[in-house]
Amino acid sequence: MWSDEKVIEATKDFVCALDEVWRLQRGKDAESLHFQAMADKGHYGGGGGTRQGIYVLTADGTLLAASNHLSAAKALETLTTGLEAWKKTTPTQRTLPSDWTLPRKRWEDSLPPDAVILISYNADLGAGAQRERLNRDHVWFTVEEARGWLPAEPTEGRKHVVSKLITERIAQFHLVDNVRGQTLPFAAQDVAGTVLRTTVTAREGNVVSFTIEGETQGETDGSWLLGENDWKPKTKYPRGVTTTVNGVGRHDTATGRFLQLEFAAIGERTGRTNLNGRKEGDVGPEGIGWIFELAPDRASSRIAPAFVDIYGADWIVDPR
Repeated sequence: MWSDEKVIEATKDFVCALDEVWRLQRGKDAESLHFQAMADKGHYGGGGGTRQGIYVLTADGTLLAASNHLSAAKALETLTTGLEAWKKTTPTQRTLPSDWTLPRKRWEDSLPPDAVILISYNADLGAGAQRERLNRDHVWFTVEEARGWLPAEPTEGRKHVVSKLITERIAQFHLVDNVRGQTLPFAAQDVAGTVLRTTVTAREGNVVSFTIEGETQGETDGSWLLGENDWKPKTKYPRGVTTTVNGVGRHDTATGRFLQLEFAAIGERTGRTNLNGRKEGDVGPEGIGWIFELAPDRASSRIAPAFVDIYGADWIVDPR
């Protein structure tokens, strides 16, 4: 939808903003309540369990247009309607009062400036796959955590089993079937068969080149082992994801920065969950795949991972 040329051209008349809606539609902090008050005047009218969609609004939160469609034509219609409504507003309505403030507490506040952020893209594979359906997420690591990709002394030819923290975070929270919508994570016990390995292929000064390979396995009968939280389902959803992983990376040992970190995970999915859009006849086994790479250096890359609230990292502070 957003790659449509007419939609791209229309967005040039707007200040575009992107955010993850889960916290905003459920949170009780001032920012979330501000969003909810605006969104409840839109296409859902305050009903339903979600407030996903496109909203055109003034800086103070006055709603001008809203919709929730995958159609480029519908998105363009929303933008056009919103722009026409904006033209009828006064300069005062378009500007916030100089003393206006809104308390801000977000998951992103926990992210260190030098964090290693991956962006993931996943899609269905194989016969009958809907090519237009895909999803994305972010993976967060501190510099210290990300060092677990490599051995302590990364000399050429050195082989290394990637740290448990990295393998579990990826297998539990990111190799999950959310191609068509939100899904459920795995518990650590569910991904016990996962192993990732790296091999140092070259070292030139401080720059280490390496390959990544491995096998991931997430399998559950649907028993919930992750405690009381927002994700706990009301019933069991047996499901599984198995993949083979291959990739490459480059790391600067002097600065601690990754110059490259990208890998593919290709495999098979089974089962379904209550929110991931799979019908009972689409439980697999079917093909699925992911691409992970370093996120670009821009504000939108700092949007929190879907399961950040159950990462279990002591450096992540719950803003609720």
